[in-house]
Amino acid sequence: MVVSSGVSRPVVSKISMKRLTLLALVMAACGHEVSLDNRPCPCVAGWICDPRSNTCVKDGASDPGGQDGSPAQDAPPGQDAKPGQDANSGQDASPGQDASPAGWTVTLVDVGNGSITAVRFVDDQHGFLAASDGSSPAVYVTADGGSSWEPRDLGFPPYGVGASPSGTTIFAVGSASRAVWASTDHGASFMPLPWSQGGWPASVRFLDEQTVILGDETGDQLFRSSDAGQTWSVHPFTRELLPGTHVIESLGTRNAWVVGGPYRVDGTGATVAYSSDGAQTWRIASLTDRAHLFQGGSLHGIAAVSATEVWVAGDSRQLFHTVDGMQTWTQIKGIPAEISDFGGIAARGGTIAAAFNGSSTGLYRSIDGGATFQIIDRRPYPNTVYGVTQNGNGDLLVYGFGGVLWKYTGVMLGGPHDLR
Repeated sequence: MVVSSGVSRPVVSKISMKRLTLLALVMAACGHEVSLDNRPCPCVAGWICDPRSNTCVKDGASDPGGQDGSPAQDAPPGQDAKPGQDANSGQDASPGQDASPAGWTVTLVDVGNGSITAVRFVDDQHGFLAASDGSSPAVYVTADGGSSWEPRDLGFPPYGVGASPSGTTIFAVGSASRAVWASTDHGASFMPLPWSQGGWPASVRFLDEQTVILGDETGDQLFRSSDAGQTWSVHPFTRELLPGTHVIESLGTRNAWVVGGPYRVDGTGATVAYSSDGAQTWRIASLTDRAHLFQGGSLHGIAAVSATEVWVAGDSRQLFHTVDGMQTWTQIKGIPAEISDFGGIAARGGTIAAAFNGSSTGLYRSIDGGATFQIIDRRPYPNTVYGVTQNGNGDLLVYGFGGVLWKYTGVMLGGPHDLR
């Protein structure tokens, strides 16, 4: 499910149940890569993970193949797309070009057993994560690209974390009497900020050094500050459109997106809000699920390639793409039935990677701009993904419940200028 690429936990009952269940998973495999044949994944360089057996084999000794499971039947072509509505027809997710995982590696990083609800990087090495429960809820700081993390105990469970473009100012937010904490020394120390807005701040995006927006875990509102958190204004949405605004993405100083929508089974629910004026005003698109289960539901992840090209993903295998600033949307069809939902999505040049939940957890990737997709990895931890993010090197970090933090190197293709 998502953050920050995430899902609406208190609003959506199925996530609350999943959260309670998955927090009981102790990551028996957490810690280090393994390097012997037939040992459990993940694997070291020179070895690859065979997802059919979840064991390591010598590179070239096994081809994990393509997508398992038969795709559900596609929806019949819909009506012509209108602004803010879904596109006329879907795009089949036919087998792609990257069936073999050779060329990339994955490491399970140990940060304890608390659920990780947000991860953000400011460059290739420095990043921050929020661990919201478990034995050690805290903000964690990395200076080595996410390979190791050090806790900063704030005395409350943080649900969101974000950094200014320079990395000087760090915000951690959560549900407490002192709900917003700030660091002005690159995360070395944190102090509480005055907060009288109420709600449950649960996500953080800086548009510049002074302008920051916060989402609300359960409320239909956004909090915006133009003075680095000293004062705040509130932008209300309606519950029908965005019940919970905890999945936010931004691009540059002007563009911001929020995804959400209630969990339904009638093909509707998915919503995307977009601002082009620094989160001051918003317009909303509503999407209809015309593929697979035709159930619709909430969206949990956003990947902004540009101000006009955006990917969103969420419940019921929903995966949508727009290239015209949300005027029309194309839904990806033919997604394998073993995928139940997407917890997050990232883009880098022509590479799109969506982290999925289902009977296992893994990555569904395209390396041709979304023309084709394929499952390239499976992890034996069902229904654990909350979101994804990238560091400045393009390493992909997938995070979620029970302390899950997988670091993929070499999965996201493209140059540094393509990083999103």
